[in-house]
Amino acid sequence: MGRRRPAKPSTSPATKRPPPARKLPGALTPPALGLIDAIVERLRGARAVQVLGHARPDGDCIGSLLAVHELLTHWGRPHALAVEEGAAAAHYAELPGYGGILAEPAAALQPDVAVFVDCADRARAFADWPAPALTINLDHHASNTRFAQLNWVEPACAATVELVYYLAWRAGVPLTPPLATALLTGLLTDTGSFRYPAVRPHHLELAAEWLRAGADLPLVARAAYQNQSPGAVALSGQALADLRYAGGGRLVWGELRSPTLTAHGGPEAVPEHLASEMRGIRGVRVAVLFIELPEGGLKVSLRGDGVPDLSLLAREFGGGGHAAAAGLKLAGVPYEATRDRILARAEALLNGPAG
Repeated sequence: MGRRRPAKPSTSPATKRPPPARKLPGALTPPALGLIDAIVERLRGARAVQVLGHARPDGDCIGSLLAVHELLTHWGRPHALAVEEGAAAAHYAELPGYGGILAEPAAALQPDVAVFVDCADRARAFADWPAPALTINLDHHASNTRFAQLNWVEPACAATVELVYYLAWRAGVPLTPPLATALLTGLLTDTGSFRYPAVRPHHLELAAEWLRAGADLPLVARAAYQNQSPGAVALSGQALADLRYAGGGRLVWGELRSPTLTAHGGPEAVPEHLASEMRGIRGVRVAVLFIELPEGGLKVSLRGDGVPDLSLLAREFGGGGHAAAAGLKLAGVPYEATRDRILARAEALLNGPAG
């Protein structure tokens, strides 16, 4: 007797497998889709939108502002962009759309929607500005206070631009070169050029997608890393020439006092990546940069390798951020006494069980 042929699998409608679900990009999860749809609906239907970034904006804040600008332009929604202390980000001036970022909310716009990007709390962006009834909060900081009516906070994302990309993806907005360039600016800078612990394979895949869409990598790299003012270079030299170490060389700290800052352009001239450069010293686990404010008080940048969690230290003094990158600003406090308290807590955290 010949061999019996194996039966063919049934293709009847009752046994057909459903088509695979559309793959969600990056770190996006199904529960987020409803919130994304709600945000897209509000933005598309808005009369006018004010987009706000945090004071002394970094590359992710600038990239997120410009990316939201591209979405609203695509939908034909009147809008304005604003950040406080924007002069600190002047090295991003070559990016498409940067010239539209204002130093304060547009008085004549009369928005019915406000979008806050990369802001862990409301105080970081025009705290006294009377926001409209509908506010949207797009951020990736775990310390975010969820201060808006619609809060989309994704700590799994390496940068806030990633959230803006998901909005574009969900809404079918085409990835134009200006949008892709804005997205790449935020991702490249907030991952330290893909060196930080938050980086996952999909972040490199997103960067590749944006490059294929026309993102201008040389422009982004030049703006972020090769466009410092003479004052910024001088301040870097001053800070790095007088670094001090603690914890057996595992903690490094530096400071820029008010007279030095005044001589070289003020606090807004301090390079965005100076604390990260300090963290790059061999054997250093935690880097702390203190900046004395002209009006009294100080600003502190904290950088580490993720263990210990520096956001815990920042929150203790009213700041926030991530495990490997955090910060805080304290106005009207005695500089040296506060500096020493923060240093003592940083060393204790480094020497404790979590360090």
